[in-house]
Amino acid sequence: MYAEIVVDRPIIKRDRRSFIEISADADIPLPETTDLADDVPDVESNPLALTFHYHIPHELADQLQIGHLVAVPFRTEQLPGIVVGLSDTAPIEQTRPIAAILDPLPVVSPAQIGLARWLSWECLAPLATCARYFLPPGSGRKPEWVLKPTGATADQLAAPEQVLLTYLRQQKTVPLAEVDAAAAESLLQQGLARKEAVLSKPRVGPKIDRLVELVIPPDEVEAVLPTLGRSVKQADILLHLADLDDPLPALTDVLAQVGCSRQQVRALAERGWVEIIPKQTCLAVPPAKKKMATPDENPRPPSPLSAEGQAVFKYLRQQGRPVPLDEIIVATSATQASLDVLVEQNIIIRLDEPERVTLTLPTGQL
Repeated sequence: MYAEIVVDRPIIKRDRRSFIEISADADIPLPETTDLADDVPDVESNPLALTFHYHIPHELADQLQIGHLVAVPFRTEQLPGIVVGLSDTAPIEQTRPIAAILDPLPVVSPAQIGLARWLSWECLAPLATCARYFLPPGSGRKPEWVLKPTGATADQLAAPEQVLLTYLRQQKTVPLAEVDAAAAESLLQQGLARKEAVLSKPRVGPKIDRLVELVIPPDEVEAVLPTLGRSVKQADILLHLADLDDPLPALTDVLAQVGCSRQQVRALAERGWVEIIPKQTCLAVPPAKKKMATPDENPRPPSPLSAEGQAVFKYLRQQGRPVPLDEIIVATSATQASLDVLVEQNIIIRLDEPERVTLTLPTGQL
């Protein structure tokens, strides 16, 4: 039995008079003229409808059908082909055997093969190209050899062969390229294993599309829209400052509670929505000394004080609040040394203010 097979190889042989079908074995010489076989009447009229004949091994004779995807030797390669016809004779004397059936079920139907022949004739296209359009996805992968155990037993085996045979019996099927070549050849010669051609594994997985469905009533969409969107740290900073009772919180406290960075607060300050107040040292009159005053409510500094000390004390009493150090020096012409003396004598107190941030964006625009 012979099988007429289309192989996806752009090879067409022509003599002086017509296109003829050639053997898949390039080493077989062709006669000067060759009569075409009766089962391929369209080769001379359509030289692009090129097919190749292979004989069917006895172990595949009861399995092979038209439309099967098979592995066939082609020159020095192992290529997939489609069985497009079966016959008792071949137009050439020497043929090569089909190596394996790659899929247990036919991949194309006789009607599709007939349509492929019609496309090849009408469109002047190679039959292999036309038949390829009817193959299921993944059928175009190249075949690869695998090794399978036969169930036969052997009395004595070398260590590599014994290890490989044990592994084969556990795994059932092992790619031939992944095992020791010498050990595999020894098992094949002793009939302990056999080679089979299978399609290589696909390189891609299934494509998955994700869908989304609206589960709330359409009339509730408007109310939900303001709550949607990604979390933005700058917005969290503004909302946090608006909710605080303290209008001048420490910047480090805000960073810790919101979980943001100093750069994000600085970006808001550049847009004019917040103000960052640098850390500074302030001076103030102790609460106990704020009540020391004359009947006419004129502040009376404790004595004895220098004129410079009295001026500082009087200025702080008049302001009624902690005053930045730079402002006191400018207003009273006091020196840093004299101010340090007043602090040591507990006439005034020093307050180190941390870096603070305040919201400058009007609440209505928040």
